[in-house]
Amino acid sequence: MSDPLLECALYSYTKEIAMLHDKLMDLKFKRKELHIYRQFYRKGGHTIVHDVKHKKLINKSEPDHNRNRSVTACRINVMDIIECYDVNTFMQEMDYTRGDELTLDGYKYHRGDLNIDLLKVEEKVGYIVHAYLWTSDLQEGEFILTNLSREVDDVIQLTKI
Repeated sequence: MSDPLLECALYSYTKEIAMLHDKLMDLKFKRKELHIYRQFYRKGGHTIVHDVKHKKLINKSEPDHNRNRSVTACRINVMDIIECYDVNTFMQEMDYTRGDELTLDGYKYHRGDLNIDLLKVEEKVGYIVHAYLWTSDLQEGEFILTNLSREVDDVIQLTKI
C-alpha cells in the first residue's frame, strides 16, 4: 500500500477495532470469524445491497433506521422472492444493474442473546469499507459501538479516499 492517507486511515480504524475487541472480551463475549458476501445493484442514483449470508436486500439510498429490518424500495424481502426468483434475475427485471461483488471478513461476538457482528477494514478500489452489523438489541454493547463510530446507524459505509 503506497497511499499515506489510506495507510493512516486503515491504521486508525484497525486500532479502534482492537480496542473494541478488548472491551468486548472484558464483557465476556465470545468471538468467532464472520464472512459476509454482498452483491451491489444500481439504478440511477439508487443502490441496493444483497446480503447473501443474512438473506436481506438493503436499501442504501434511503437508510432504514429500524435496525432489525432491511428493505428495498418496494418493501420486498429476499425471503419473499427466493422461492420463485433468483435474486439477480429479480433485480434485473426491476432494471437494476449488477455491480461489484464484495466479501467482508470480520468477527461475530456473542454473549447470551446479545450478538454483535463487526467487520474488519478492507481496501477495495480506493475505498475503505467498514461496517457494523447487529442481529439483536445491543443494549450493553451499544455504548461501545457509539463511542467508536459516528455512523453506527448505517449498515455499511464506503468512505472514498
